[in-house]
Amino acid sequence: MIEITSDTIERVETLLAGVPKGAERAFTNAINRGLSHTKTQAFKQVKAVYAVKQSALNEATKTRVQKASSGNLAGYVSFSGVKIPLYKFSVSPKEPGKKRKVRAGVMKGGGIALSLSIASAVNTAFLFIFLNKSKDIAVGTVVKSTLFYAAKMCVFSAIASIPLIFFGANISSLFSTGNRLIDDGGYLAITAAIFAAIGVLLLVLTKDPLLKMILKKVKR
Repeated sequence: MIEITSDTIERVETLLAGVPKGAERAFTNAINRGLSHTKTQAFKQVKAVYAVKQSALNEATKTRVQKASSGNLAGYVSFSGVKIPLYKFSVSPKEPGKKRKVRAGVMKGGGIALSLSIASAVNTAFLFIFLNKSKDIAVGTVVKSTLFYAAKMCVFSAIASIPLIFFGANISSLFSTGNRLIDDGGYLAITAAIFAAIGVLLLVLTKDPLLKMILKKVKR
């Protein structure tokens, strides 16, 4: 999550004092460019790791972008989708035949995924180095809070997954119509609802500050 500090807001407002709603428009444009970049990079990263066709990825993924405005300096990108059939990945041979072994590659090989992960880690390290030189950003505080929140989300996700591990097969047995869209979609909807309900309950019980902020935005 990217946050704009009060000091940054004051500096931008000072610089654009002579422009009507200059600061709001500047922040809005910056946030929306970041959202667009996030969406593009998300698909690129998936394509870099998985050997899936672009058309199949687009069909299976639903992307929602909530842009910022001068009256609401907040935005987000959300991704959701369904399972992609195995034949839409890298399959060999392409044509069926008798007594022919079929191989399917889901992830790209050759160390591409590892090299990209290392490159991303290096880029992130350099980013924090440059940010650390800025007096307006407390990088140490940001890193600590981010790591703590990420760890908390991992723990919550693990807890929310426990019922699905034990009852996933029972839920799947409820959908045996033979229609892939209905069967997979129904299973995904119920498991996602259970996972989300447990996750939200854990956030409420721990009085999560981000959840409080979202609820305040909704009430407005």
